[in-house]
Amino acid sequence: MPLDTETANFLSDQIGQTLIENDTFPSLFVAIFVNNFRLCLLMFIPVVGVAFGAFSLFSTGVAISALSIVQGVPSGLMFLSLIIGPVFWIEFLAYSMGMTESVWLFRRLLQGRWRELKRTILLIGIAAGLLVIGAAVEALLILL
Repeated sequence: MPLDTETANFLSDQIGQTLIENDTFPSLFVAIFVNNFRLCLLMFIPVVGVAFGAFSLFSTGVAISALSIVQGVPSGLMFLSLIIGPVFWIEFLAYSMGMTESVWLFRRLLQGRWRELKRTILLIGIAAGLLVIGAAVEALLILL
């Protein structure tokens, strides 16, 4: 999605404000984890979770585009630098689990297989663990 400079600066300032408000490892770690876990939980909602996940991925792309415009870096290079890091893959795995379980849970509940709820709770726990690791790595990378 093409962004004008004004919108790109606004989005970049919002991201920068988060970093200013959370300038220590514990506060940045908590801010990153809470944000990512909240998004991930919404992705577990049957059917709606897939649409929300797609919107979240789109929003991430818009933020990357905004940062690339403000920093004067090609957006493809900015995206490449993101996907070669471990945080991308950790979060991708957690979000993929949420969106996949959203569809699977919907199907199983339609079939009357309520045991899927136990599996969903287990997957939410695994996703939370992944996001804790991802938030710690991301906070360290940002503050170093």
